[in-house]
Order: sequence, then structure tokens, then C-alpha cells
Amino acid sequence: MAATASNTARRQRSVVSSFICDGDEGTDSFRVSIFKRSDQVRSYKNKWAACSGSIEPSDSEPLAAAKREIQEETALTSEDITLLRAGKSYSIVDEELKTEWTIFPFAFLLRDGGRGRDGIVIDWEHTTYAFVPPEDVDKHDTVPHLSISLERVLVAKTVAEGLKKIKNDHDSGARMLAGKAVEVIRNAVRDGDVRGIRSVSERKEQGKESMRAWWRGLRMIGWHLKMVRESMGAAITVAVCGSLRVVEQELSIWGSLEEVRKGALERLEDDLEHRLRNSERIGWQFGSWLNEPNRGENPTTILTLSSSSTIRACLVAAISGYPHCRIRLKIMESRPLFEGVAFVQSLLMELGDRGVGDRVEVEIASDASVGCLAKDADMVLLGADRISEDGDVSNKIGSLAAVLCAKELSKDVKIVVVSELDKIAGHGKMENHKVEDNDISELTKHWPSASALKVTSDQWKSTVKVKNVYFEWVPARYIDSYVSEIGVLNLEGIRSQSMHVTKMEEEMFGDL
Repeated sequence: MAATASNTARRQRSVVSSFICDGDEGTDSFRVSIFKRSDQVRSYKNKWAACSGSIEPSDSEPLAAAKREIQEETALTSEDITLLRAGKSYSIVDEELKTEWTIFPFAFLLRDGGRGRDGIVIDWEHTTYAFVPPEDVDKHDTVPHLSISLERVLVAKTVAEGLKKIKNDHDSGARMLAGKAVEVIRNAVRDGDVRGIRSVSERKEQGKESMRAWWRGLRMIGWHLKMVRESMGAAITVAVCGSLRVVEQELSIWGSLEEVRKGALERLEDDLEHRLRNSERIGWQFGSWLNEPNRGENPTTILTLSSSSTIRACLVAAISGYPHCRIRLKIMESRPLFEGVAFVQSLLMELGDRGVGDRVEVEIASDASVGCLAKDADMVLLGADRISEDGDVSNKIGSLAAVLCAKELSKDVKIVVVSELDKIAGHGKMENHKVEDNDISELTKHWPSASALKVTSDQWKSTVKVKNVYFEWVPARYIDSYVSEIGVLNLEGIRSQSMHVTKMEEEMFGDL
């Protein structure tokens, strides 16, 4: 009872802790910022800290609070910095201050073309600042547990490179990115270096303690992987948790880290090979489903978009595996990267290699022509980057327009989703999943210049907001069938898989 009374007497405060970084992560030139707090602040006077502050009710999320605090305390704006990484939040108790702090750590990188270090103007909360090597932070007189925040946002060089590749890969789908995430785990196990920065105490650890620290560091890499592309996070999360489970099993068998790594590496290589065959299994299931006798022998008119390796595998399996199968494919070109055009090229090459290229005819049109393409479609065929617990499907922007147009213009059209089980996300409604907004230059580079539009640059910037959203949700009520590697799914099966993923995430990352 006394412990409960003590807990209720503490203040509860949620704060952000942001490091401004300069240079390439994992190299000798990489530096992180620390700020010396003034004697005018309420707590931890004259201590070195990150750029920090409370999360206010007006902040939409911790990231928004982090950006606000940086601008208030340094004058740097989004034109000067870009998010490098968000760390997993954690809580600490300061009994002297009778406060329980929940800390959300972030790392931001100085942008090329921004004002850089010269743009920093500190306010009254700090007296000075410095950019130091990460390993030197805990040599300063810092606020409590600052090194923990730093450890939660920095990773080893090879891991940083892997995360960057996944973050910037806008050609691969969720299945391919999940495979690349497994490769990052495999490489971390192979190299043995799973931490970007270690505290003084951890540098001294030996034996079992060192193995526990290594396992914790590897799980933290897994957490960063599942967060790096949240719109595709379901497939990445399942793949990463599966890989970590392999390592955990090896930890329970062997007594040395070298033996654990050797055993895990062999099994992770097998897992990567298994993943490469997943699309083939879905293809077989779709081909069998599409060519059931009651579906007739007339050409099936299919509307789709973007470039999905899963959809390509399904169409190849259906056409090459069943001699009577003919498909009339209508596809949106899928701007801004024109993935639909690339999809047709790869599909025709594969069908040609199999000698069945004459069994498909293709019509490509602009995304704005979706109403024309949708007319008389027998099926809208969608991939999935994420499926919610309720069966809602996140896919390439334009998917919802294709579905709604087809439902209106084609009387008996069926909306079919082909997806691996791995793309079913854990607990959460579609409204709770983060929207991925991307580089607007992918759009604007095709536009006439501001001068050609008779609009000044300043007027344009002050009045126009450009958005380049890649993904949108198709509600489950519009979807007729879900085809996976184990056959046709119903909503009960989707909810069961979602619960499994939620439990797996909690077991792997809950105590980090």
C-alpha cells in the first residue's frame, strides 16, 4: 500500500529528448549536440542535456513536440533538420523531484542546404552547446539517463545503412522490404555489433551480462526496423519478430555468443530462402481460385494499379498454369513513379519467357482515367501493404478510386485482395495507422516552373501545400475476397492473425 501511495504522489510528465546530429552515422566524423542548461530552468540546472521539453496538450504527437522544442530552443526549423530516427520511449523515476518521466527520444540530422550549425540560436534555457562524438556524451555532467536516450536512437553503421535503404526504397513492396529487414537482422548477427553507442557500464560487461546486452541491442534494431516504414510495418514486423525468435531459440541452446550467432545465421539464411517462395505459393492459390470451373472461359477483365510482385506472381500462375485462361488487363500508370508501366514491362517479359505472352492483352491509361478503365471490369485486383484487424486494406494511392468506380460502373465486379499473412497488422483500426507522406519533388519536377505559371515563389510557398501520399485505405466492406498463401481468408481468420501479431510484438518489444 505504501508503494502505491508513493506512486500516486509523483508527478507524471511526458517529455521529448532530441539530439541534433551532424555527419554520417557510424563514422568518425559523426557528432551529436548537447546543450548546457542554464540556472534559470526549474530542474537539472547547469547539467548537459539534449534539446528537451514537455509534450503539451496542443502537440498532435511526440514528434510534433520535438520539432516545436527544437525551434523554440535553437531557432532551427524543418528546413534545417530532418528526422533521422525516433527511439522507443521509456520511463524513469526521480525520487528527489518526486517525478516519473516518460521520455520520447529523437535524433534529427542537419539538412544539406539548411543553415547548419550556424543557424543555431539558443534561448534562455541554455548557456552554451557543443557537438561531440556520441561516446563522449557520458563524459559530461548530464541530466539523469541521457545516455539511455542516445542509445535508443543511434545504431551501428551497417544497421544505419540498412535502415536508410529501406526508408528510401520506393520501388519495392512490403514483401520485398520485409526480406530486406531480415537481411539487416542477419547482417547484425553476422557482424556481432548491434549497438551504435554503449554506456560506460555496458562496455565493462562480460559473459552472460554481455550476451543479455547483445540480445537487447538486437531487439532494439528490430524495433527500429518495424518503425522505419510504418505504412509497410505489418510485413516488416512479422518478418523481424520471426527472425528474432530464431535468435532467441539459439540463445536458449548455446552458452556462448559465438555459438548463438553461428546457429542463428544458418537458420536466418533458410528463412530468407523461404520468403522468396512466398509469392509463388500465393500465385498457385490465386490461379486455382481464378480458374475454378464456375468462373467460365471468357477472358477475365482485371483492373489493377502500381507494381506488386505478388500480383505479378498471381497473374503469371493463373495464365501459365491453366491453358484456357485468358486475361484482359487494365492498369493505371500509377504516378508519380509510373509503377504501373514498369509492372506491365516485367509481366510481359515473364510471360514471354514462359511462352504464354499471347494469353494477355493490356490497356494502360492515366490515373485520372480510372472511370474509363473501371467500366466492364470483372475484378479489381489489389495487393496489400497492410491489412487492419478489421480487414481494411492499405494499398497504393488510387486503389480506393478504382474500387469505387468499378462498383458503380460494373454490375458484378469483384474486389479481390492478394496478400501474404504477414501483411496483417496487429491491434489497431485503419484510422490509427500512420499516413506516409513523401518527397514532393517526385510530383513537382514534372510541373512547369512557377514563372511559367505566373506565380511568384514567395506567393506559391505561402499559399500552396503539396502532398505526395503513397498509400490509402480501402474499407473491408468493399472487399469480396482475400487470397493468401494458405488459401482464401475470411474476417475471422484475419482477426486471429492480427491477435497473434499483437502478442508477438508485445513479447519481443514490450520490455525494451
